[in-house]
Amino acid sequence: MLLPMRCQSCDGLLVSGLRLSVGGRVHGFETVGVRNSFWVSLRRPLGLWSMPEPQRYIAHFDLDAFFVSVECLNDPSLKGKPLLVGGHSERGVVAACSYEARKYGIHSAMPMKTALRLCPHATVVGNARGEYSKYSRWVTEIIGAKAPLFEKASIDEFYLDLTGMDRFFDPYQWTIELREEITAATKLP
Repeated sequence: MLLPMRCQSCDGLLVSGLRLSVGGRVHGFETVGVRNSFWVSLRRPLGLWSMPEPQRYIAHFDLDAFFVSVECLNDPSLKGKPLLVGGHSERGVVAACSYEARKYGIHSAMPMKTALRLCPHATVVGNARGEYSKYSRWVTEIIGAKAPLFEKASIDEFYLDLTGMDRFFDPYQWTIELREEITAATKLP
């Protein structure tokens, strides 16, 4: 996170990690403090702190049936079948399930034994841990290349702070285009 800094000699607002040299001398810095989320420009006057807060835009990206989707990408023959991702043992738990399995009343966190009783012909998978990480990193890289500020909440969930982008883009349209780019690149739904 970049911290705003105040130059001790000219009282201008700068960003930590950047060195500004004016007239051949490097300015000295003093930490001002951090507010919620903000955009700092090297040319903004110190009055930035008293300006009204801009409209906040937070986009939530949650990849749909992520574990099931990765399993289907790795083995296309599983597509359209009741699919359970989780442990195979007697004490296993359903980590995720396909929409076809949900029709039988199966849901995440259900004991695997109960799920298989509800849908005995379901296919149980869950050996692609490395693949889940690979796809998650891939999506993270795409989001990181496009979004000015984001937080990865889990392997398949992201929060993007788009505050201030409305001056340049329509945030809603931008998120649709980002979603389409992720889908096109990774083939995740």
